[in-house]
Amino acid sequence: MKSCRRQWAAVLVLTALAASTPAWSMPQILFQATDLQTQTNGVEAWRYDYTVAGRTFAEGEFFEIYFPLTLYQDVNPVTVAEGWTAFVLIASAPSEVDDSGFAAIADHDDTSLERNFSIEFGWIGSGAPDAQRFDLFDADFNIIASGNTLMGESAVPEQNVPEPSSGLLIVAAALAVLSLRRAQRLRGART
Repeated sequence: MKSCRRQWAAVLVLTALAASTPAWSMPQILFQATDLQTQTNGVEAWRYDYTVAGRTFAEGEFFEIYFPLTLYQDVNPVTVAEGWTAFVLIASAPSEVDDSGFAAIADHDDTSLERNFSIEFGWIGSGAPDAQRFDLFDADFNIIASGNTLMGESAVPEQNVPEPSSGLLIVAAALAVLSLRRAQRLRGART
C-alpha cells in the first residue's frame, strides 16, 4: 500500500510540474502575395503581406525570412508591427550566403498572438512568388525553430486553442497506466 501511495505522490508532483510548464509553440508565418502590376527593366513589383501568429515573443527574439538572390531583388520593408524593429540583410553575390533576408526583432516582450509585416520586392522568378524559408532566433542568436511560410490570408482565427505541454500528456498517460494496473490488481484479489 505504501508503494502505491508513493507512486501517486510522484504522479501528482509530475502533474504539477507539467502543468506549470507552458507549451512552446512554433509560430506560423502566413503570407499573401500581391502583384503590384508594375515592371521596371523586366522585373515585376510584388508585395508580401505577412501575419506572424501563434506565439508570443520575448524581448530580443527575432525571425528572419529568406529571399534567394536568384528570385528576389530590391527587398524593402513597407509595414512593420508596432514594438518591432525590421531591416533587410543584403547578401552580395560572391559571398558564401546566397540569400538576402528580412529580419524583425521584438523591441520588448510581445504578448499578442498576431503581428503584421509587409515587404515589397522585385520578382525575377517565373510565375508567382511562393513560400519561403524562415528561422526563429532567441535573443542570443540561437536558432530555436525553422520552417516555411504558409500561403494564407492575413488573418488568424479568433480562437487560438492552447495545446497541452508534452509533459502533461506523459503524466496523463502514466496516470492511466497506474489506474489500469490498480484495477487489475483489485480484480485479481477478488477472484
